[in-house]
Amino acid sequence: MNGDHSFEVKRALSHAMSAFISTEILVFFSIFWAYFHSALAPAIELGISWPPIGITKLDATALPLFNTLLLLASGAAVTYGHHALVGGSRAGSLMGLGLTLTLAV
Repeated sequence: MNGDHSFEVKRALSHAMSAFISTEILVFFSIFWAYFHSALAPAIELGISWPPIGITKLDATALPLFNTLLLLASGAAVTYGHHALVGGSRAGSLMGLGLTLTLAV
């Protein structure tokens, strides 16, 4: 009977996951709200310009693009490892895990 939970435990886990997802949505909403509020209506304290004077913008095709590709590759590697594990392939699972850890470093 490993893995079997009572109805109350399943309901509590469902509520906990819903609360977690809700907080993540609210956090990202607040981050985007703060960014767009500052970018679309810069305050007098920022010199009424965006980005503020003295701050240089990042080139979107440099480090942010590299980090995004690294994150996507890591997600693909861990997904491959998971599917190999579910399929019973130990070698594929270890390769996916190793590649994920390599990309993490």
